[in-house]
Amino acid sequence: MSRPRAYFFGLTIIAAVAYPVTFAPGEDSFPLSSYPMFSYRRERPTIYFARAIGADGEERRVPPELVGSSEVMQAAVTVRRAIQGGKKRMRELCRAIAGRAEADAGLRGARIELVSAEIDPVAYFVEGPEPVSLRRHHRCRVREGGR
Repeated sequence: MSRPRAYFFGLTIIAAVAYPVTFAPGEDSFPLSSYPMFSYRRERPTIYFARAIGADGEERRVPPELVGSSEVMQAAVTVRRAIQGGKKRMRELCRAIAGRAEADAGLRGARIELVSAEIDPVAYFVEGPEPVSLRRHHRCRVREGGR
């Protein structure tokens, strides 16, 4: 290969690699990607979960098995659907969780809450797991007696 061709080839490669810098933020084009997932601020995600508040005020996350599935993501979706489904669905799920929780001596008499929390993913890892906002949608109580 001649020297001018080699220079031309090298400059063409450099231009192709640098070209995405000229894209508007958020624009993406395969195979030259500007990685838009890092070029704009995303909304804060909302997570859905059930928690138990004991008589002493201590908070515990309700295990997914008590929500109705051994899978964490399925339990989260169950809580989200109940919250989005309205009062009747929240009441049904809360009562089902409370019924299952009766077998756990540590949860007897606790208050079950269906909650949504908005989190800041960066702050979660830098400052700790405290949510930006927390909303309690429904609550019910676990019976004291057990089974």
